[in-house]
Amino acid sequence: MKLVVPEYYNSFKCIADRCKHSCCIGWEIDVDDETLEYYQSITGELGKRINSKIDLSNGDPHFILEKGERCPFLKNDGLCELICSLGEGSLCNICSDHPRFRNYYSDRTEMGFGLCCEEAARIILSGYYSPDLIILECDDENHILNEQEKLFFTFRDDLFLCLDNSKKPVSDIAESLLDKCGIKSFNIQLNDASQFLSDLEHLDSAWAPKLKTLLSSKLMPADVLNTEHRTQIVEIIRYFIYRHLADGIYDGRIKQRVAFAVFSAIIIAAICVESGKNTFEYFADVARMYSSEIEYSDENVGRLLDYLSNLIEE
Repeated sequence: MKLVVPEYYNSFKCIADRCKHSCCIGWEIDVDDETLEYYQSITGELGKRINSKIDLSNGDPHFILEKGERCPFLKNDGLCELICSLGEGSLCNICSDHPRFRNYYSDRTEMGFGLCCEEAARIILSGYYSPDLIILECDDENHILNEQEKLFFTFRDDLFLCLDNSKKPVSDIAESLLDKCGIKSFNIQLNDASQFLSDLEHLDSAWAPKLKTLLSSKLMPADVLNTEHRTQIVEIIRYFIYRHLADGIYDGRIKQRVAFAVFSAIIIAAICVESGKNTFEYFADVARMYSSEIEYSDENVGRLLDYLSNLIEE
């Protein structure tokens, strides 16, 4: 079995107290059974404090968030009290793993980092690293892809080749991606898309004003894709294909998931254009917020795929 990652994988490191959008705020933090057992074994005042902050009432242990939905162990200086007192090995699985994601295949596991993390977004969108996937680990067992997976990887490689064409406008690349999965037209109206996204479940109140900028937008998707942020737009599409296309093997929604990648790039870029803020930092922050609002809600992803089905003409 192989462990496959993007080339930038080993460059990621949590920036802790330098993070402006801490993952220790606003997210429910589940405590896995093994870590819970460890916490319950800790004696003294620290052990009492840790265990007093874990809710065991509903069968799914989790930390009791404090004012502002802060983890009870997030210190005022932005550092983690558990790490400071007990080391990084004391974290529960969800904390030590975030913002990693995994896709599983017969012969490999593919991993990456979610755009919801500002440091991950900075690395992914920089374009500094090669888009190549590398083998991080490989054991001696001989696992073989099934026929469906072989077809999937051939198709995905084709999509990645399209993205690597630096001579074409990004709008043409997006059209090629859609064409490869049999989509003849993809009718996106930014004002309608903004209204749809506004109706989804929200995590951050700052997201709604950004969507509102698109309600009266006269921008065309092709113009949005062909802005000065070419590298960032291409990398957003690559990221969404890498992360989300795999589920199409199981739910059959390959076309919708390719459309999801293109749609995401259009929305993120359009918000930046309408705002008049053309910096890399602003673009990366909008991408981070979009990821948090959409990708980390199964309900939102499902509703968006349904919405995109109605925009696709085959």
